[in-house]
Amino acid sequence: MLSRATLHDEWAAHPLGKNRARGGRVSLGGFLYQLYLTLDKFFSEVLAGNTNAQFSFEGLSDLAEFDGDLIYLTQVKSTLDSRSIRSAVEEALSVGQFLAEQHPELIRRVRFQIAARRVKQSSILLCTLTENELGLDAEQSRIWSTIRDQFLPVEICGTSRIDLAIRLWPHATQCFMMVEACLGRLFHMLGENRSSTEIVAALLEIWDRARAQEQPPCYLLGPRDLRPPRLSLLVSYTVSDQGPMT
Repeated sequence: MLSRATLHDEWAAHPLGKNRARGGRVSLGGFLYQLYLTLDKFFSEVLAGNTNAQFSFEGLSDLAEFDGDLIYLTQVKSTLDSRSIRSAVEEALSVGQFLAEQHPELIRRVRFQIAARRVKQSSILLCTLTENELGLDAEQSRIWSTIRDQFLPVEICGTSRIDLAIRLWPHATQCFMMVEACLGRLFHMLGENRSSTEIVAALLEIWDRARAQEQPPCYLLGPRDLRPPRLSLLVSYTVSDQGPMT
């Protein structure tokens, strides 16, 4: 008798089912990566004592950070390739158009960034892409000329869960337990469409209970500790064979 495991393996290997069988897991993996990275950025500001930083989860972008006079909008991509870069540019254009129509005084205060786990191309700045390369219409070209210089270098974050645990190592008694508790709370509250203020308060409550009373005997180094200050990888992108944006 044919087992369920055998039937699943055959379907997953067949051309008709290959992408469908993996699609859900791939999407879930990408969402988990986004949540871990969001938590890492949030606790980075908490540990830095930046009381001016305000976070918005799943609002204008995957992560929106309001810091002083600037608004940082980060889009999270598991794999950065021509398709995901196009998606990032389209979202930035939509935000730019919205601000131009509703809040033109804010448009110069926005900084766009992409954070990715892996890349498939080598390096060049996104802001060097022209309207013709992106296949933009007249209105999109006008907006792109306004916002493209506001794209920050792409940030490569390959191990967001590990990076977060390392960041918390000197400060929390059980780093991974705290990371998973924050992940579950963030996932649950996003599903309930809770406000960013409520989410921040809930994460800080978990942090407060997990804080260590004594400093650990050593400090763990992560990839970011070995990176020169303010150095980010840049990502290149060829659009000539991709056709216009739709």
